[in-house]
Amino acid sequence: MKEKIAIIGAGVGGLAAGINLCKAGYQVTIYEKNSWPGGKIGGHTIEGFRVDAGPTIIRAPYLLMELFRSAGEDPELLNLLPVNPQYKFFLPDQRSFEIFSNTSDTTESIRNISPDDAENYSKYLEHSQRYYHNALGIKPSGVSQQTIIQRGKNAASSMISHTLFRFTSTYFSNSFIQSAFSFYPLFFGQSPFISPERISMLHAIEQQWGISYPKEGMRPLAENLAMLFERLGGILVFNTTIRELQTKRNQITALRLESGKLEQCDYALSNLSPFGLKQQLTKIKSKSTVTNRSIGCSFFTMNLIVAPHTSHNQLEKHNIFLPTDFERTMSDIFKAKILPRSPWIYLCVTKRNENETQDDSYDNFLLIVPVPNLSSKIDWLKESLSFRNTLLISLERFLPDLRKRIRHEMVSTPQDFKDTYNLEFGTPLQPAVQTPYKNLFYVGENSWQGLGLIGVLASAEEVVKSIKGFK
Repeated sequence: MKEKIAIIGAGVGGLAAGINLCKAGYQVTIYEKNSWPGGKIGGHTIEGFRVDAGPTIIRAPYLLMELFRSAGEDPELLNLLPVNPQYKFFLPDQRSFEIFSNTSDTTESIRNISPDDAENYSKYLEHSQRYYHNALGIKPSGVSQQTIIQRGKNAASSMISHTLFRFTSTYFSNSFIQSAFSFYPLFFGQSPFISPERISMLHAIEQQWGISYPKEGMRPLAENLAMLFERLGGILVFNTTIRELQTKRNQITALRLESGKLEQCDYALSNLSPFGLKQQLTKIKSKSTVTNRSIGCSFFTMNLIVAPHTSHNQLEKHNIFLPTDFERTMSDIFKAKILPRSPWIYLCVTKRNENETQDDSYDNFLLIVPVPNLSSKIDWLKESLSFRNTLLISLERFLPDLRKRIRHEMVSTPQDFKDTYNLEFGTPLQPAVQTPYKNLFYVGENSWQGLGLIGVLASAEEVVKSIKGFK
């Protein structure tokens, strides 16, 4: 008889783990409290418009394609499109430059801002590649996701490390170029002035493998993962909340659903954060306490449905609007824990209007802005509207009359992240902690932080090895 595995949460980590476990011969059921798969990438619907709500950057897309290929499915179903330029940076003085997927174009783009820094870009890339090559070897083929992470840890421990910002500052003198190559840890809630220089490996990874975006958005990506999981024999149960873990001798034996039904299992996986799991369950013990000092910042996000405008033509897929003083902005967020006076803004064009003559055609923007977590005591009921206006006014230097062209919008604050996703202090990424039961495992971004999708897929692969080796 097949061993039964219960997974709590149908985010990308839970779905990928379910796919791998089905391939390994286990009987797998995923329980999801929402009516759709994907977790934070599941998105929202605003007045009939489907919009992305979370991560939009797919690094090393070959890993996701390999997950499908290994399960006998055509990876072309994912509709992954390469993104080039990878990022466009807008400076406060209205200049801009791009990071492309090749060295020569990136160098020339930097040259437009700082000729001296352009000459140093190849040296910066070479240094960041040392971490990448030590972690993966020169060629990625045949290297598992778990090996990526483990070798990365070994490389990190064997190399002298400064902070990421200090590292970039040794190669670049222009403050905006420095901040542009230091932004990576912001996406997982950490300050570039604290995060180690090995995080620069992400730039090398993006240069080697590229970044992609699903043609139809992130929600269909989650739906394709769910389809593959069910095709392999997995069971996906929506609109279901787990209320209690039945245990015996420090091992989970069953999950009690909100309906009262008891589901037996041999192993349990949580795609929720440790705090989220604790909040959802009425009975769970914890061996670790997460403090507000050990977690990162939170985010203020906005989904905008806007009327098309010629100024949108300057936007790429991934756009970053740099603050006047990057160090001060980071200090506001991570030290003073106040709303940044000059915000750092990421804007993803999740969908661009293709026919500007149609009255009902709109562009879809997703804004993600780092802000202090809920330990800051910011009253978001009072501050949300004014901060929203601050962001839009800042963007109108590049996108004139943006506020007048907004047709629909949705704002999410750190309080919304806490309430919707059971995230402590409203921060999406939190430190990994020891699981409280022998046969309970965590999967997803909170298990393998800092590498985005690579880490999520790594945790989904590693958990199969952990279960197979469980005694």
